[in-house]
Amino acid sequence: KASGMNAEYMGDPDRWKKTAISMPVSSSFEQNLAPLIQELESYKCFNIELSNARSGDATLNRAFNDRVTVLLPYSDALLRWEVILSGNCPHLPPDFIFVDEDTPFAEFESVPGLIQWDYTNRHSLLNVILQLRELYQRKQKMLVQDYPDERLQFECNTIQDIPDVEFHLSSTNKGEACISIPLQIDLLETLRARVSVNPKEADSSSFRYPRLHVKFELHSKAAPQVKLDFPYWCDEYSHIVKPPVWSAETCLFDYIPSITARVNDELRSAVQSRELRQLLCNGLINLLGCPMEYDNINHKKIAFQLDFPPSDKKADPYMLLLSLSHQFPREPPSITLSTLWLNRGAQREKRITGFPYSPRWSAAEMSQQLRDTIEKELSIFARWARERP
Repeated sequence: KASGMNAEYMGDPDRWKKTAISMPVSSSFEQNLAPLIQELESYKCFNIELSNARSGDATLNRAFNDRVTVLLPYSDALLRWEVILSGNCPHLPPDFIFVDEDTPFAEFESVPGLIQWDYTNRHSLLNVILQLRELYQRKQKMLVQDYPDERLQFECNTIQDIPDVEFHLSSTNKGEACISIPLQIDLLETLRARVSVNPKEADSSSFRYPRLHVKFELHSKAAPQVKLDFPYWCDEYSHIVKPPVWSAETCLFDYIPSITARVNDELRSAVQSRELRQLLCNGLINLLGCPMEYDNINHKKIAFQLDFPPSDKKADPYMLLLSLSHQFPREPPSITLSTLWLNRGAQREKRITGFPYSPRWSAAEMSQQLRDTIEKELSIFARWARERP
């Protein structure tokens, strides 16, 4: 008989699939190779995706895997590399298949991590992949800068002094070239605002700035496609910042300072909004008691049970739902009152509007004003909910 957590799986025909999905890829690898894969899974500078783990030894029907597909972020693309290790001979350096690449970009004899391969060092595979990625970046830079397109060469010349620019001449769409520029923005404040992120990820070894991807159509004067790419720990803010319009007179040299300033301003505003939302929610908890539900990560929703008439043993229960947008305090809170009981088979609900509010109030003032508004509106709503046919 199943009990506890296991019970929910027993009636589900896909329970084994769900269990497998939750397991890390490294758990299926040969014991000498598993630490190498674990380092790829835990690398935080950018998100390396692993899939299609499998064994290359079909004749022996090995129980453990020794090869995997790696999806590696680069510029605006995901590079798909097949990594082939040997479970029988882990001391042999891995082989690679660079999927979708037309021309070679590296001589294996020149890769230090392959020459000095040591499978007992758990960082060995990660080091090799990062070294190959750097060689790929150099090759792509040369391809883009040497491409016979006057506009593309002009843009490349204007950003020569910016470090860590990623160039990409698409092998799948040969009519496009992408330039990916890191925006030098201090995101430590934003990172600290996320309680779900380990503060150690702010270290330089695991820190990645937002990137501006500018994709040019070759041999064309059309405006490029512009996209902002935020780090995974800051992705919640990505929908807030909209890139400036690229006009006919725009070039990268002028566009980068403009978008950097905008991202800084929008992120600063977003962080301040989040902090004020948290203070407001805490203030309401102090005034109204323990909430029924609370988004304690982004502080955008909080719900309370309120009884009316108060201090009455036969009081009816009501629910207060307070919603706060990322535009708060510029946008006032959304207040909804609803019954927690049915009147003739229906639940009653009403959104409260037109209440006193100022975005210049402190969180304490907002909390007090909202409580006064809620007490007044609850008595009106309770009578309306009871009397409405």
